Amino acid sequence: MAQVRRKVRVETEPDQENRPSASEVIKTLAELQLTNHGEGKVLYIQGIKNSWSWRPMCYASQNFRAYYTLQLFNARVKLTTKAIEKAIDESYVPQRFFKTVKSVASLGCGPGSDLCGVKTFLSEAFPFSSRGKQSPQFIGYDVELGWMHYLHNLGFDFENVEINRTFINDMKKVDVMLMSFCAKELCCGLASGDNYETLWKAISQKAKFILVIDNEKMSIDFPSEKEQYKQFTLNDILGNKIVVYCYYSTAND
Repeated sequence: MAQVRRKVRVETEPDQENRPSASEVIKTLAELQLTNHGEGKVLYIQGIKNSWSWRPMCYASQNFRAYYTLQLFNARVKLTTKAIEKAIDESYVPQRFFKTVKSVASLGCGPGSDLCGVKTFLSEAFPFSSRGKQSPQFIGYDVELGWMHYLHNLGFDFENVEINRTFINDMKKVDVMLMSFCAKELCCGLASGDNYETLWKAISQKAKFILVIDNEKMSIDFPSEKEQYKQFTLNDILGNKIVVYCYYSTAND
């Protein structure tokens, strides 16, 4: 299947104290996008009842995307930051690795909460002055074009693309790859007859550090220690138990 790409690059500068926070920016945008509160809420609740899983038609709704973002953005920013800190605490990845990160990509990025979580971690762990003058490139990939406005407003790049095996094979290598609450859906399209062990090995060749965050529902879809992924669990601020998988290439040491 041919890939359709629509790419937006936004030049960013270091944050200044008088600029609104990412949370404020996203809240303002989502409230503007939410023109039918009832529709957004109904679709959101349907997904919660379905084990926090939403059908593609939900994401096609502007009102659902806005309501979903208002409900989950801040929680998932904090969850991503917490997952990185836990991976460091467990010695799954050295903190020094993040000091030289130049590229961060999110597959199935949604409104960009996981990218924002990494950016938050970097800004807190390493003051801008200690990382040099160039901020990392943050890019989100998603089949739903409607998320572009959210990433654009966060100062992140966005590429509207079908995430399939061809995309994985062709994508440029990055320092950090994120897959947040989308691994099962992505794996269904990525495996294409391959076994999942082969799939996760292919993904691990595209990044130095990979962070997979999802609901605590074990499945053969997810990576294991055979593919050198480490696993741990966390609780998010909404009270949900979350499973995290991470991979770090020791070739970086």
